[in-house]
Amino acid sequence: MVHRYTDWKINSFAEAEERYNTTKPVISKKHTKEQDIRPYGYRSRKWERIEKISANCYIIWNGDDGDPCQHLYWGWYNTDKKPTPKQQMELAPIVWKRKGNMESIRIRNGSGNYAHCGRYTFLENTLPHNMGFLVIDGKQYVSLLNTSEKQNFGTGRWHGHLKYLLPKSMYVPFNKHRHGSNFRNHGFVEKDDKKYLTFERKIGEPNTTPWQVVGATWEYIGAKTKVDKQGKADIKPHTDKFYEWIVTMYRMLPITDWEYRSKMRNELQEWVNDNFPSSCNDFAFGNPHVAYMEIMRDEEHPMRLHLAVDWLTHSNLTEYRWDTEGGGNREEFVDIDSDVAKRVRANWNRYINKQLGLISKAEVEKIERRK
Repeated sequence: MVHRYTDWKINSFAEAEERYNTTKPVISKKHTKEQDIRPYGYRSRKWERIEKISANCYIIWNGDDGDPCQHLYWGWYNTDKKPTPKQQMELAPIVWKRKGNMESIRIRNGSGNYAHCGRYTFLENTLPHNMGFLVIDGKQYVSLLNTSEKQNFGTGRWHGHLKYLLPKSMYVPFNKHRHGSNFRNHGFVEKDDKKYLTFERKIGEPNTTPWQVVGATWEYIGAKTKVDKQGKADIKPHTDKFYEWIVTMYRMLPITDWEYRSKMRNELQEWVNDNFPSSCNDFAFGNPHVAYMEIMRDEEHPMRLHLAVDWLTHSNLTEYRWDTEGGGNREEFVDIDSDVAKRVRANWNRYINKQLGLISKAEVEKIERRK
């Protein structure tokens, strides 16, 4: 995400209304006065614009799906249909509303399970000053600053501030022509899934006044995995011997030498590619699960040392420490005490489960609606 040099944030409904009223429409060969293209920030970025729906509703567009002035470029091509007013309202990234003595802002992520970097930058630079936009572990959040509100479902804290998950929508009307028969295989839906966040507060309050979430919030439920207990029991005698061998001799290896690690990794990969070619698309470079099983079972295997180096490279038996003499980071072996030994063994256990293909998904990750 990239911060803009000029602060174009809109903090309230009144500011949205003022921004619209004080911005002249862009009139050119491509845009007529009737189209009413009013950039909310830089005029050169005319696709980032503010649109008046009514005296009590304004939309701020970033040129994505739903914008009637951009429909030819984003998913609506090869069709004579344009987004209806209802669809525009549903797909809009930011909607400001005024009702009675309350003002509200509705915030929507992009549609599709992929990165929407333009939307992220837009939200980061457009949301009110006392709202933050975050991307953490590939998921997007709206954080509320200057609030003491209690934590609810779908929220967490980031540097002491409440944050709410902003899920990606899968609503893309008229998108069948883009993916054809695979439309539903991509997870898209033609009916609004209402995956957005809405916040409100009283009109006339200072811009520092905290917002209150209204309506649905969302919670991320990570994928649940299960371990093949029978398969692990069958291989356990071999993995235990392998582990005991590694922790006995690892200090004799130049494991802190990057060139050595790289050489061993490349030789192991080449051997896997040559001897266990992948029969599916799960592995781009051979089928390591079967290969590593063979190495574990054979104490005289030529790739045994290579596999040991592979684990040591990812293990917590080494750590980076500041070299006061060399003026940089250097790797050192960790002194093993009882606590370290437990962590090392746990690291080995995770490595075995993954590399030997003993883990499978019991439940896929999902986003659940709360409230």
